[in-house]
Amino acid sequence: EPLIEIIEGGAITLLLNDMAERAGLNPRAAFRVATVDSAIRMVAAGQGVAVIPDGVFDIFSPALGLVGVAIAEPWAHRRLRLVGRPAAVLPPAARLLHDHLASLSEAD
Repeated sequence: EPLIEIIEGGAITLLLNDMAERAGLNPRAAFRVATVDSAIRMVAAGQGVAVIPDGVFDIFSPALGLVGVAIAEPWAHRRLRLVGRPAAVLPPAARLLHDHLASLSEAD
């Protein structure tokens, strides 16, 4: 199946290209699209395959009749970070979110 790439230079594309290079492969995207929504709709239209986040797959797959295979590779696990100003100067709601996420991070 042709590969549908999401945003040249995007996080998923960079990860895929890095892992392919390490494996000695040179994947070439048949299509490049600007959004995950565009990619999943092209997959549904039979134009190829795409690597997308689980959350997007969970939303679209039932309505579009798609199937997915989990990628059980260390590179496929994303680590996200809340970024903002120092906690001491955050508004109260942002400070609560910061403190909550920080406490979870310390527990790991």
